[in-house]
Amino acid sequence: MVQAETEEKAAAKALYEARAMDIRDEKQIHAAAKLEKNLEGVIHQQEEKERLLSKRADAAVSLLRIKSNAEEEYKEAYVHDKRAAWKEVRSSEEGEEEAQQRLA
Repeated sequence: MVQAETEEKAAAKALYEARAMDIRDEKQIHAAAKLEKNLEGVIHQQEEKERLLSKRADAAVSLLRIKSNAEEEYKEAYVHDKRAAWKEVRSSEEGEEEAQQRLA
């Protein structure tokens, strides 16, 4: 009878330890799943950040192209205006010379 009680206590202790190990394993599995979910969230955030940075870089390149085109158009207009003004001055000077030759 004493031996039966001892075996029963040993079996109960083994069962308790097995349940405790199962509980620890379940907690570790739950913790691992939670970490995996958090990691997926971090990865998603990083991908979104990279996507937004890419869009921002594309926008910056577009703005630089627009600025460059605007500067080029300004330079062309400036040169055109200078040439037109110079032609006007030359034709005016030629007109004055002709007028002086007629008077002379």
